Amino acid sequence: MSESTTAKTYRAVHRQAPMTPRKARYVVDLIRGKPVNEALDILRFCPRRAAPMLSKVLMSALASAQLDAECNHGRLHVVDARADDG
Repeated sequence: MSESTTAKTYRAVHRQAPMTPRKARYVVDLIRGKPVNEALDILRFCPRRAAPMLSKVLMSALASAQLDAECNHGRLHVVDARADDG
């Protein structure tokens, strides 16, 4: 018996951040693939300037996920995180 689970994604974007993508990518690489709670802990103690901005973006995506009643909040992971040129 196979059970198909649909993977929902929750997205948040920060545009026109006052820093270069190269500096932000260092912090983005730290949280990519981690569970949300672990990623928030990493961002809380990261000394880089991009950490508070990325923390707000992650909290925004988490707030979007909490609006969905079917979402299991303990299983949320950071699947994709990017810092692209603007």
